[in-house]
Amino acid sequence: MESVTTEKPGDDNRPVLVVVDPQVALFRYLAVARRKGYRTVVLALDPGFCRVEEARHNRAAFGMDAVTDTATIAGVGTTSHIDTLIQCDTGSASAIRDALAPFAGRIAGLLPGDDPYIPATFEAGRALGFDCPPPADAVCQQSKSAMKRRLAERGVSTPDFRIAADPAEAERHWIALGRDCVVKTVDHSTSANVFRVNSREQLADAWDSIITNRLAIPGPFPLSREILLEEVVLGRRLSAEGYVRDDRVEFLNFCEKITSNDFVLLGHLVPAALSPEEEAKVRAVVTDCVAALGIRDSVFHAEVHLREGVPHVVECAARPPGQHVVDLIWRSRGYDLMDVAIDLAVGKPVHVRSRPPRRHYAMSVLFADEPGLVTGIEGLSELRARGGVRQVYLEVRPGDRVDASRTSRRRYGFVVVEDDTAEGVREKAAWLRDNVRLEIAGASVLVS
Repeated sequence: MESVTTEKPGDDNRPVLVVVDPQVALFRYLAVARRKGYRTVVLALDPGFCRVEEARHNRAAFGMDAVTDTATIAGVGTTSHIDTLIQCDTGSASAIRDALAPFAGRIAGLLPGDDPYIPATFEAGRALGFDCPPPADAVCQQSKSAMKRRLAERGVSTPDFRIAADPAEAERHWIALGRDCVVKTVDHSTSANVFRVNSREQLADAWDSIITNRLAIPGPFPLSREILLEEVVLGRRLSAEGYVRDDRVEFLNFCEKITSNDFVLLGHLVPAALSPEEEAKVRAVVTDCVAALGIRDSVFHAEVHLREGVPHVVECAARPPGQHVVDLIWRSRGYDLMDVAIDLAVGKPVHVRSRPPRRHYAMSVLFADEPGLVTGIEGLSELRARGGVRQVYLEVRPGDRVDASRTSRRRYGFVVVEDDTAEGVREKAAWLRDNVRLEIAGASVLVS
């Protein structure tokens, strides 16, 4: 077992917060935990990859821009918030317990760093005396197939779905769903391996990508040999964020998602503009959802499609949302979901209540529709001159080569705009989508 320690002398008495293999936006746990006075212990299957991904997250989260090499907060973008990094089989509860043995009596709480790590983290947590959800609920919070089955069994409104274990079964289910459906991996929480399928060729390609792990998605266990096929539910795409404490469900935010036709996540509007009736319906179905999945003493992030006024839960995570939405919620409403999640994990009282938005935000992600060389970035100067630009983050410069984006993880930057009103931020976001573009060897790729 490899242990890499960067703690300072004299810090030994800090309570320990353990994060098991943090991924993407959940690296924010570490900065918040440090701020709250915890020693951060990270267990990672691949410590080197963990270091690289944390640095990438920090550059984006704190305003560092690959074009200017500057940061909103000097030096923060390159500062690690990991005190102790330990190589560990993060898919094994026993390996997690063994790795944490030196910290016996000092662990304040454990958090899975993403959905795939929930079962092993919660099992280890229960063995260490924490009141984590039991295995039957933990698997429903990790596996999309188990989640969908549980929602259907408990009568929670969710799009029609099928599970396929071979290509022939997948084709039968695709036909039953009207030859137009969404195909997903059952193992991961991102939009990686999410496909809109309306032909046999697309179905075969989706099957191959998921089963062979064509995108080389890292994980703590072998990927499932099943795929999930789901009814296409068009309409508004929303998310609900909040937390559960002692069976009390508290809603803190609603977000509207911007997606491509094949459901790659392109951006967000924070908060969503919902009528009182729409909000009441979303609250009701999400309350049923978190109860059905056994989510307790945790933050939640539920994805809901609103079709003709009827909400359908697509999936629900026992964690804060990704893609810097936590930061947008904090700026808009004044509370940090990572802060809330940590307090819940360590058993502290949480009394955060929903507040009206102070500002309205839109984030648009920069993707590439085709591979090639970046020749320029159009529209940024005019965008800044129009006002309301909160942050521009770019991971590419003119002359860099980019690959076509197929998942939300393969992005090349993002832009955040703000306004005092929902209408104002939507106007700014629309101009942004229409006019700011990454130019690639003669073709232009919009910020969508």
